[in-house]
Amino acid sequence: MLDHESEDQMLIIRLGILCASKGYEDFVSTHISPVLSVRLTASDLADWKLQVDHAATAFKTFYGEMALEEESWDYHLVGLPAAPAPTILHMVEKTLPSILPEPSSKDNLIFEDQDSEYASVQISADDTSNPQFRATRMIKKMFVEKEQNEAYQFLLELRELGITPAPSRAFFFAAHRTLEALLSPDVDPQVASVLRQQYTAWLQLIPDNVNVRSLTRLLFHAPTPDLLAVSETATILTAKGHARRVVVPASRILYRDPASTFGVQFLKDLEATSWRYCDENPTPGVRELHSDLHLRARSTVIKAFARVGRFDEAIELLPGPDSGLKLPISVYDILLHGIRQSQTAATSEYLEVVQAHRLKALAITQDMPVTLPSDTPSLPDEILESDLASSLRLLKRSFKRGSPGPHPQALLSFMEAYLATGRTYALALLFNKAASTSHFHTATFLYAEMMFYFRHYEYDAILETVVDHFYLGNGIPRPLVLAWERDRQKRHAEANPNWAPVSSRFITAKRSEQRTKIWPTSAHTSLLWQAVTLRTKDYPKVQLLYKALLQSLREGLSVDESKPKSLRANPNLALPESSAFVPFLRKMMNKEGFEKGPEIMSDMISLGRTPTVAHFTEIAHQYARAGETDRAMMILGRLEDSLRRAKETGQTEATRGPASVFPDVAMYVSLMRAFIAAKNTEAAEEVARRLDENLGWDEEYPPLQNAVKDLEELKLSKAEEKERAPRYAA
Repeated sequence: MLDHESEDQMLIIRLGILCASKGYEDFVSTHISPVLSVRLTASDLADWKLQVDHAATAFKTFYGEMALEEESWDYHLVGLPAAPAPTILHMVEKTLPSILPEPSSKDNLIFEDQDSEYASVQISADDTSNPQFRATRMIKKMFVEKEQNEAYQFLLELRELGITPAPSRAFFFAAHRTLEALLSPDVDPQVASVLRQQYTAWLQLIPDNVNVRSLTRLLFHAPTPDLLAVSETATILTAKGHARRVVVPASRILYRDPASTFGVQFLKDLEATSWRYCDENPTPGVRELHSDLHLRARSTVIKAFARVGRFDEAIELLPGPDSGLKLPISVYDILLHGIRQSQTAATSEYLEVVQAHRLKALAITQDMPVTLPSDTPSLPDEILESDLASSLRLLKRSFKRGSPGPHPQALLSFMEAYLATGRTYALALLFNKAASTSHFHTATFLYAEMMFYFRHYEYDAILETVVDHFYLGNGIPRPLVLAWERDRQKRHAEANPNWAPVSSRFITAKRSEQRTKIWPTSAHTSLLWQAVTLRTKDYPKVQLLYKALLQSLREGLSVDESKPKSLRANPNLALPESSAFVPFLRKMMNKEGFEKGPEIMSDMISLGRTPTVAHFTEIAHQYARAGETDRAMMILGRLEDSLRRAKETGQTEATRGPASVFPDVAMYVSLMRAFIAAKNTEAAEEVARRLDENLGWDEEYPPLQNAVKDLEELKLSKAEEKERAPRYAA
């Protein structure tokens, strides 16, 4: 069976777990593990090995096998009924008198120095009488009998008695199981609170030398991370010597979330815990490792604070000249850039402080300063289809730390040209480069990828991208995304359970070396809402989606007045923008009539979302189709008035305020199309005339040329109908 190449994979997986549960670990490692190492992916193989460990531990715990095993905490089980063999200590005790003379404090020891360095540790003559080991055995027995809740209650009772169970790998498995339940998408908030307490309790009891990789992978790659569990895990595992596994990933998750309220104190406490571990375990190189971890964590947090406007806390984290931490100059440049962009009352004060720190950092480092001219990523030279290799090199060079990176439009143009050749390798290479540089560049690439799918109406690919690479935080329709993923997995399992689901993306998880997850920005969440709305055909579901969007914005924009301003979240950086309302305008006005448009606009404005030309285009289009010519022309006229005033005052696209909305070519074409559908040739011709007058005629814009062609055909058709109409004598 092991040599068979067909669909026996699930049978082999179950056989391995069954053999481990019967004690045949050698057989599993010799015969089954090598076969599955070739057939399974890395993540599936790790999950299988974890199940095998569970089964093997349960077997040893239940049967109490002691032969050929080391008598450690993990293997010290309930004793057998037979009387234990006499120990050497017992035999020595029999040779001694029943009453020993009192020792004199003046007597000198023969073989040992009285120095504190030689203080002996008193070890119990019988470990089975040690309450710590007995408590561990009792809890492990409850684990085997599937009584984890009872085990937790027993642990609480032990705490009240001042007894701490001895560390054991069994507690690691219990913590892992509890974390899986805690991160379940359907977990109730009250149940989650209890599970979080249990998880923390079990995690505190794991041995220091246990491999925590599977647990941290589960925690840091969850679709919806539990931030409290992340913070507790980081603190506990850092104290146990696992700072390398948790410090930097936890900092990224806790502080890059725009809705995060974690402050400076948590990071400082984490650093203090780390240094305390270094003092207690002075092994070679450990302090250098932890210093590098703190440097990376501080850099991450300072840049995260700079992007959300928490400048006081960012400045507080800047290291002094004697701290031993030397931040890259790019961190100071990003912070300075964020301060300049904020234009707050304390801008000059912030700039003075950060520039002073930057000058001191330049004096002790050879790093070159980084210039950030604007928030908008730079647009590389035009992507030429005839020279894709040069374009690829140009884009790769633009992904570097501290730089704005390539413009999403440049990436989108390259994707269009490269995918037209039928290849995808270079795009996977480009994404790996972006993901290994910074989360900002990762977000830029993923936005360009989502835009590509949006242009090609591949809305499921947008959802798949979100599932693969984004935490489901504020602004994302979490229940809908999770339901879509469950449905996709279910449909695939029914069709072919032995293979991974077919990806809709041009970059699959296997092709990507960087299995990274990031927090979404407003650009990502807005595009996701548009895709979800456009793919929904059932109108009652569209109505539910609209209510969910309004509720998401209301909850995200609510401010906790009890918290200091410095700790209040800046959710606008992740909540959907006004563009998320455009598909709702189209679908709901088509179904309920053009009166629904102003109502949606009112909801949008009340939630702080500014209308754009796209919203006015949708409403004017519906008016034109419904025969409300005057209303449609009134909307167009108001936008044209704004355009004329801007031209008179010298206002440009860059200097205009958010309330100034100008018509674009797409709006004129949309109105022409609506009037053509209503067979109103006079109004369509008027719109074409005003387009030429205000924006000029763009001969290279295909939608405009197609609209003009359809208008001419409509005019010709109406003329023919008029000629065929019967004529009556006066």
